[in-house]
Amino acid sequence: MRARMHHRPHDGSRRVVTIRAVHSSQIIAIVTPAALLAMGVTAQAASGPAIPVGFYAPSLAQVKAGTSATVNLNVIDHGKKVDNIGAQCDTPANATEQGLAPGTQIVVEETGALPVKGRAFSFTGTVTLGPDETGNGSTVTSSLTVNGRFKAAKYVLHKTPAVSGTITAGLCDPATTVTSYTLQWSSKAPAPAATTRHPVG
Repeated sequence: MRARMHHRPHDGSRRVVTIRAVHSSQIIAIVTPAALLAMGVTAQAASGPAIPVGFYAPSLAQVKAGTSATVNLNVIDHGKKVDNIGAQCDTPANATEQGLAPGTQIVVEETGALPVKGRAFSFTGTVTLGPDETGNGSTVTSSLTVNGRFKAAKYVLHKTPAVSGTITAGLCDPATTVTSYTLQWSSKAPAPAATTRHPVG
């Protein structure tokens, strides 16, 4: 689009100045190296440091105080996945329907790898508990829902609250089971799937 403006210079003559309006689609943004660096810093700050590979568990003090469920998990694949996440709990009164005595200590876990996206992960489904998990030689199934998010911070072994979330399972007694958890980075090496969940001192 063009617009014309009449401009009369000091010498008395008359000139026509044409002004062209540029459509927004024709505007080209120019990004300087400094701006690119700033954008990179902003993106890194939003995502936080890399999530360290290793074993994560709650502190013993948290478990004793009832402020964290006894949950363990591994971080693998350069911080891109978690696996062997589960909780130790006692069975409810209706556990007899699956052949378990009420108050039996069991481990409910998802042994498969879950992707970590935006520092968060989740799982909802049915898991199978084998003889080692049930403790009485039977094999049963349970619903399991787990959600977690890693904090955007630099972790210090045995000190930094690194990941928090919730976990519920159909075979965990809701009257005695803590459903929220906060875990520390406990070891640089992932641990194998365990039949018991361990807090760290």
